[in-house]
Amino acid sequence: MDDRPLRTRVLTLSLTFDHRAVDGAPAAEYLRTVGELLRKPLRLLV
Repeated sequence: MDDRPLRTRVLTLSLTFDHRAVDGAPAAEYLRTVGELLRKPLRLLV
């Protein structure tokens, strides 16, 4: 049995915000955009 850690290509992101000030939908969209930019960082230069 091989007990070495496995290498993966997964990055878990989380976001904390105050529901009294911001609805969850814009916060989720923001987090989705951040994730897309992290997957393709060259888009920041365009």
